[in-house]
Amino acid sequence: MAKFAALACLWLHAAHAKTWVYTGEVKVGILHSQTGTMSISETTLINADTMAIDEINAAGGLLGKKVVPIVADGASDWDVFAEKAREFTTPGHANYAKAVFGCWTSASRKAVLPVFEAADHMLLYPVQYEGQE
Repeated sequence: MAKFAALACLWLHAAHAKTWVYTGEVKVGILHSQTGTMSISETTLINADTMAIDEINAAGGLLGKKVVPIVADGASDWDVFAEKAREFTTPGHANYAKAVFGCWTSASRKAVLPVFEAADHMLLYPVQYEGQE
């Protein structure tokens, strides 16, 4: 249910911004490690994200729009996370998505944060934020 609420928030953002909703679909990025040392922890996050998206689509999508997950592998490497973040934030790129679920570690979040902020994109970080930075 929490994932549904998060995706509903994305839809509201999309309806306002109208920059990442395409005909009949809403592209949502998923940026976690599928390979490397962190993959054992982050593969379950990918599975949870895609399962929630499947459930939302089975229930009719978000306001009738199909949610399309775009999964990218951070490869347990902070530089790769930043590179994938640039792909998600570059209009015209095949992986372009206005909002992304991603980053399990503080290091990966710190690597992508400047990229998302510079592009005014939304990153939904699945861990309690440490704050005070």
